[in-house]
Amino acid sequence: MEVTHNKFNFSSSLNAIHATLAKRTYLLLFITLSALLTALYFILLPMLPFGAFFLPAVKFITPIQVFFSFAMGILFSLLITIAVRSHAFGVKINKGLGATSVLTSAVNIFCCTPVIPSIIGLIGASSPFIFSYSPPIQHFFAVDYPIFYVISIVMLTYSILMTSSNLGCCRLDGMRAEKVLSQNQEA
Repeated sequence: MEVTHNKFNFSSSLNAIHATLAKRTYLLLFITLSALLTALYFILLPMLPFGAFFLPAVKFITPIQVFFSFAMGILFSLLITIAVRSHAFGVKINKGLGATSVLTSAVNIFCCTPVIPSIIGLIGASSPFIFSYSPPIQHFFAVDYPIFYVISIVMLTYSILMTSSNLGCCRLDGMRAEKVLSQNQEA
């Protein structure tokens, strides 16, 4: 069954989320993924500015990174859980939004690593004038990273609503079909 709507139905989305988490299997999947992904974000977010796997970086985590670790871990695990349930129903899902939101949460890597200077060098800009743009760009990513985290949360929320809306539509159509089938069998 291919259900892909351009708009979402909020009540259908909430019903689909509730129905998904009401099933023990999906609830356990959600809880497990939430714990794992939140722990991963808790380790990853303060580590990204170092540009390397540096586990002691966790002691430098800021309160805003703690908040976003929990928010993104829970939202991403909810998206995965709903996507698994959608796959079980045969509903087509949009993978792009979820992947993009994960990538936007990794913007800290641009602040203190050689990524920005390397990109500037790769595009053929080797003059000192062009390289003078690298520090302000890196400063922007170092200071204004919460903007990208908010964008990531908005994209995750939108992706959850779209996926669960499609699932809710499919669930309702399936329930209606079962009801009509049972009424026809009774007659």
